Amino acid sequence: MHKNYNQQIGGWGFFDDGVFSIGHGYTNLKNKTPILKSNKNILPEIKRKIENFPVFIIGNGPSLDNCIDVIKENRDKVILMSCGTTITTLYRYGIKPDIQLDVERTKHSADKFKFLPADYLKDILALSVNVMHPDYFSYFEKTGYGLKTGEAMTSAFQEKLDRDSVYQALQACNPLVGNLGLSYAYYFGFKNVYLMGIDGGYVKGGLHHSKHSVYYSKDSDEVEAIQNYTTASGVTVEGNFGGEVFSSNLMDQSRYMINILMKEIIKDKKAYYYNCSNGVKFDKIKPLPPEDVFLLDPNIHKKETLEYIYNNFFDAPPLDVSEKDFIDLDGFKSVVSSLKDILDVDYTDRRSFSSVSKKQTDFVNSYRAQGKGKTNLYYLLIGSLNSINAILLTVVYQYDDESEVVEYGKKIIEVWVEYLDAMVERYSNVVGWHDTYDWDGMKLFEEPKSSESEEGDKHVH
Repeated sequence: MHKNYNQQIGGWGFFDDGVFSIGHGYTNLKNKTPILKSNKNILPEIKRKIENFPVFIIGNGPSLDNCIDVIKENRDKVILMSCGTTITTLYRYGIKPDIQLDVERTKHSADKFKFLPADYLKDILALSVNVMHPDYFSYFEKTGYGLKTGEAMTSAFQEKLDRDSVYQALQACNPLVGNLGLSYAYYFGFKNVYLMGIDGGYVKGGLHHSKHSVYYSKDSDEVEAIQNYTTASGVTVEGNFGGEVFSSNLMDQSRYMINILMKEIIKDKKAYYYNCSNGVKFDKIKPLPPEDVFLLDPNIHKKETLEYIYNNFFDAPPLDVSEKDFIDLDGFKSVVSSLKDILDVDYTDRRSFSSVSKKQTDFVNSYRAQGKGKTNLYYLLIGSLNSINAILLTVVYQYDDESEVVEYGKKIIEVWVEYLDAMVERYSNVVGWHDTYDWDGMKLFEEPKSSESEEGDKHVH
């Protein structure tokens, strides 16, 4: 249990995340952003036409700098998939990706595109998940998303609008955007996939991103602050080319999810996945130094290929989207009211708190059961409920004086009741509830870095 602690608690989530999930996702539905078709509705011959095209999934890890030459040499022979902020680094190197991927739902996922030329973004196919900030899709001409599992939005969509599973839920597509890249590559059926800059870690004390990324664009104090943050806690894992690599807890969870997906991918004996990144080792992905990448494939007709993917793998969303039925505010109010009823007891000892904790958890878990059609309520509440229960039980069982901890426990219950009331108020405004926070880190994107790659920026293609 201790070994997998980060994986166990890393997916708890919290209520506001669920509100953004539905707020963003509902707007994306109303905006008619195309959705990934269900795999069962894709004919085998559709995938066969593109399955042998080589694909580079490119991350912003420090080893990306060692992969740039092979990316430039082969960019006309492969499909380039850029993950997250990697697109800014590629721009500085004079490279234009074919597909842009982002998974983080916050506003800054979209804001970074303000600092890139519109002509550069124009022909890129932008892919994401249904909970992505709606602004993200406004920067590109062709866009699409898949359904992200474990989300309030996805559960509401599947149970209310997609009972026949017309649309596809992506496998193991989080927590980081590199996971989304592999998930899409697997779904599209690509059989020759190369990871570049998908480091999942770094030598402790070394670079945490490409040296040409925005994270090294500012003065030394800001660079040091980011360095300290990224290396604050984590684990040491096996390196892709031997030795050991430091990985943050989030990156290690990403590695864990990639390993899960690879168990499915390797069932296809004709699928070949290579890791050219000097970072963590992934199960079932063959280490391959970037200088050993040798492709004899002919050039790919990029425009036609992207059109083919867009036209054959994505479809328009459902037309009938009833706000009242989809949001189900009355259902949410009812669940919160029931939780407050469970809390309304006489707390006299530790066991009374643990009993209430279990009753709340069992009640919310019941909404995850198949057939109720309200799984979205489970996903809205379970993360914050798990967190408050963890705090409550830690406090009431940590000290010897039972009468003292009972008083502490009562105060925690009071806070939880206040939070439940605030949940109802927030959820009442979920339609159009988008992340509006302007991340301070966006200033890193404002000024292009002066570097040896500047000349290449003038000839991006």
